[in-house]
Amino acid sequence: MISTHLLFEEFNNRGMNAPEFIYSILYGKHINMRGRTVNHPEKIINGIGIDKAIPTESINQLNNIQEIELRSSCQGDSLEKPTFIIFRFRNNPNQDYINQFCKKINDGKYYCGSNLGRQGFYRVGITGKLYYTDESEKEFEKWWMELPDKIQQSF
Repeated sequence: MISTHLLFEEFNNRGMNAPEFIYSILYGKHINMRGRTVNHPEKIINGIGIDKAIPTESINQLNNIQEIELRSSCQGDSLEKPTFIIFRFRNNPNQDYINQFCKKINDGKYYCGSNLGRQGFYRVGITGKLYYTDESEKEFEKWWMELPDKIQQSF
């Protein structure tokens, strides 16, 4: 039997927008916040708008990972709304598999978590304590360029 607490938590998770979901992964608590409030300049990759600061090569490598389907990304604009990627597993694995995957990702540079998205499928979010600025450009690019390998090594 599923407890009322778990049902309530599951319902609330489905109501979380991407920034709230990412914040909860990074800081371990939920706060209400609006979705996109900053419209970053974009570039089009495979017909989808991606924030311009996110390296195209990283997005291409992520798109080539057969096990995942990218759902959302952001270059971030503050420590409250950091850079992130959200994806689904194509084979819709169980929660234990996803938990193990996230455990392998979490290392203090990358923070990973999951929940049920609004459409009832598990989504995985990966973030870090950074966002794009002119001063953080090299660290930002390195984070994104190492991300596809980090994901591949965690299967």
